Amino acid sequence: FGGFGQQGYGYDTEYLKNCIRDILGLNDTHNAIVIGGGRIGQALVNYKGFSGENINIRAVFDLQTEHIKVSEEIEVLKVDKLGDYLKDNVIDIAIICVQKDDAEKVAQSVINYGIKAIWNFAPIHLNVPEDIAIKNEDLSASMLIIGLLTTVSSFLSSSTSVGASIGLASSAGSGSGCASAFFFGSGLMGQSDHSTD
Repeated sequence: FGGFGQQGYGYDTEYLKNCIRDILGLNDTHNAIVIGGGRIGQALVNYKGFSGENINIRAVFDLQTEHIKVSEEIEVLKVDKLGDYLKDNVIDIAIICVQKDDAEKVAQSVINYGIKAIWNFAPIHLNVPEDIAIKNEDLSASMLIIGLLTTVSSFLSSSTSVGASIGLASSAGSGSGCASAFFFGSGLMGQSDHSTD
């Protein structure tokens, strides 16, 4: 990275940022489609932030299209037109927002038509060939994590003293090995003004 700077002056941060994006391919434009025009699919199609990351959503597909509300420049097509569309257009990314039972079939279909990257929002972990880039989104797991973080944050803010924490840990440990393990792991058990050595 020394070649991007100037001795005695440091780096032009905007120039450096752009060079790094260039090296990583983040300045390349990618065309994407959404398969599944439900609430998640429509939310992604209508998200304006993708354009700033050079992601252009070109079309959305569903069994029924009457309910889909998107901007005029995005095509709304029935899913039986998917194959013809992929033959006629250069698409880099398929965003899957269909039901669990349909996800694997849809994934295999877009792969057969040459798609090399999949962003999966269906509630199933998709396994694809090694040469296919895939990001499986697990919304349920994300909700569980935020719930856990909320519980931990609430506990930490309500613990006004180490003594109170130790008392809670002792009672938790007597009834739940998991709760006891949490307190041990967080370093709240065994903290006392009196040594037990």
